Amino acid sequence: MSDQANQTYDIFISYSSNDLSMAQQLYDRLVAAGFNGDDPKNPRIWFDKKRLDPGCDWHREIEAGCENSRIVIPVLTPRWKTKEWTKYETYGAEAIIPLVFEGTLEEVFTPPLLRFQGDVIDLTGKDTSDRWPVLFEALRKLLAAPLPEVKEQRVAHLRFSHNPNFVGREALMDEIHERLFTNPTTTLTQGHIQAVTALGGVGKTTLAREYAEKFWRCYRQMFWISCKAGVVTEMAGLYPLLFPERTGEGLKEDEKAASVLRELKRLDAPLRLVIFDDAVDENTILSWLPKTGNCHTIITSRFTDWETGIEQTPVWVLDKEPARELLLKRAHLEWENLTGDDKTACDELAGKLGYLPLALEQAAAYIEIQNKGQGQGFGYRKYLTLYEKAENERRLLAKGTKGATEYPDAVFNTWRTTIDQLPPGSRAILRLTSFMAPTPIPFAMVLHGASIVAEQARLSGDDNIPEPDEIELREWKEALIRYSMIRPEALEGFSVHGLVQAVERHQITSSIKDEVIDKSTALLTTFAPYPAFEFENWPAWEVLFPHAEALWSHQNMRPNERLNSKLLVGLYGCLHARARYNEAIPFVRFLLAMNEQQSGPDHPATAQSLNNLAVLLQSKGDYDGAETLFRRALAIKERTMDPTMPLNMPKFNDIIQKSVQ
Repeated sequence: MSDQANQTYDIFISYSSNDLSMAQQLYDRLVAAGFNGDDPKNPRIWFDKKRLDPGCDWHREIEAGCENSRIVIPVLTPRWKTKEWTKYETYGAEAIIPLVFEGTLEEVFTPPLLRFQGDVIDLTGKDTSDRWPVLFEALRKLLAAPLPEVKEQRVAHLRFSHNPNFVGREALMDEIHERLFTNPTTTLTQGHIQAVTALGGVGKTTLAREYAEKFWRCYRQMFWISCKAGVVTEMAGLYPLLFPERTGEGLKEDEKAASVLRELKRLDAPLRLVIFDDAVDENTILSWLPKTGNCHTIITSRFTDWETGIEQTPVWVLDKEPARELLLKRAHLEWENLTGDDKTACDELAGKLGYLPLALEQAAAYIEIQNKGQGQGFGYRKYLTLYEKAENERRLLAKGTKGATEYPDAVFNTWRTTIDQLPPGSRAILRLTSFMAPTPIPFAMVLHGASIVAEQARLSGDDNIPEPDEIELREWKEALIRYSMIRPEALEGFSVHGLVQAVERHQITSSIKDEVIDKSTALLTTFAPYPAFEFENWPAWEVLFPHAEALWSHQNMRPNERLNSKLLVGLYGCLHARARYNEAIPFVRFLLAMNEQQSGPDHPATAQSLNNLAVLLQSKGDYDGAETLFRRALAIKERTMDPTMPLNMPKFNDIIQKSVQ
């Protein structure tokens, strides 16, 4: 850092590079008014066009200049507000005098500037000759005052390092920042609290750490409290930082913690940031939150049921583009260097991992390790091929790696503690839906299948669980939402992240796995409206079809006698109604084989399967194949039923439905 960066300044000019002419005008007027000092070697105004030397560390020089200036003057325009650096460089000064050169306050102000609203000088009019003297007088008055005694030194008591692979959360950080600064700031409620809530592995801790990294200038002091380590212990650990002049000798841990809380609540304290990381629930930290005082608080937690007054910021998985970026950055691979197939595999892998940051980071770290010393021989396609083998999924999800938050739990272990403390009914819902798709699930299906949920809960070890009523089922659902294990969706629906489902499936012992699959399938088939091809049933099947497909992927690995024929009827009906004939044919063939094996070659159910398959072949233009099957179905009907009754008559369909019950 240059010598210039170590000296102090009276004034720091903050501006967007697009507004250089305005900043130059301000600088020239200040110099003309005598604010730059008599000694050219000791200027009193920090203006980057005058201060920055070629080849300097631009970022550090500006940080130092801003830090060492008594007064910051932002040149406010709509462009200034959108610049990442100028937007936040103004908030650590002794005083700020906002100058509006262009636009309204709404267009140029950021939330932290609101406390300086009374000091605004408007320079947007044609004649501003009377405004400049107001600025000069305000500056002289501020600079004539003695330097304020800074009792509190800058403190950044944080855990973890800055994450160079942080992606996709920039807008969310800005949103949290604005909420912290725009909440009411009356004397008794100056404490601002944001709870960042999310499923484990989404990156709450990393988000909080990056917030501190980005907005450190706004806070004189920042403190990190790991709730896993114990809130009282961590609070007591802040004692020597907040009271460096005291020894604390003779004080018990809880007494030190209480002193720290009182200090954090002090109304005349500098603005502070406190991060409570990984809180189990509100009961464990509520009494330790600095709800008054000049303190901003961020809580990270899976718990979502916070009391009124604690605003929540729910976080979900990454979008597709940031997920790809994370896979590339963490694996140290370049998109342009990938083959076309590996580019496709990269995006497929991101989708397969449900865009969960922890899973993406651990997969990319595995790829990086495989490539060490051998170029880029192990790519996304090779990893995806490994991962898609059922026996490897659990092993790869259980593999930990050093990440942004040191050594986080592997994906497989991330949710176990939370799942284990859920009520048996909540566990049952989670387990049953773990065989479905990670798409919205109608809660009405759970209500309809109350007896199935109870059976599953009993299967988990509690034989005394009665069939729940609607209130109890809703309580079980609420418990899952409360700890971020499911995500609320529209129309009372909910969804389960695909990796949560995978982890839960891998917890099921082989001795009961088939039974759980059967109950999960029954939950859907007893709720779904039939026939699936009827137009009025299309909306319901639009939601249920992905779950039926997912259930079939688990059913399909079992022998015919364990397959659910009603599920196959639903899948076939949906696909047939949407003219997806090639996709529908395998399901009808499965039904035909099942009916021939279980009911015999002359049973009406076999005839119906032959007829359905014939209709599909006819629809796709295979008339010879269709004719053969129609003749076989007709022969069965003539031998076993009234020959005059067509196959699609209600009576016949009643027989078929009974056969697949």
